[in-house]
Amino acid sequence: MKLTPEKIEAINRDLGVAVRSTLESHGVKLTQDFNSKFTDTFADVKFRYEVEGVTFAKEAFSFKNYCTRHGLEKADLGKMFKHKGQDYKIVGLRTRARKAPIMIERKDGKVFNSPASIVIEGLGKPEVFTFTPEPEF
Repeated sequence: MKLTPEKIEAINRDLGVAVRSTLESHGVKLTQDFNSKFTDTFADVKFRYEVEGVTFAKEAFSFKNYCTRHGLEKADLGKMFKHKGQDYKIVGLRTRARKAPIMIERKDGKVFNSPASIVIEGLGKPEVFTFTPEPEF
């Protein structure tokens, strides 16, 4: 037997059905990554469990750990601010997004990636950047 994309998708679907009720009884939801790596003899399948009601759990975790690198504070997660007449809420941080790492959500639920400078300005914070020179050898 060889693994095919169709076979892997069917297995992932069946696994999701099998574990979903157990996870829900613990207040946790299952998310699956169907862009798994595979060959014809093995597959790496990624499952993520998240607390129900927390939409951006991974991104919120990243915000709390890396926000100070962008001039923000842990307490800024969930704060509202205005930009160009629209209300936004800070919902997370994408660590691999260099130009616009801060995730913000508009009142209608649409999520955008924003540069930190826009968020800092919207929160009324002074924009502070620190420069650490390279050591001389």
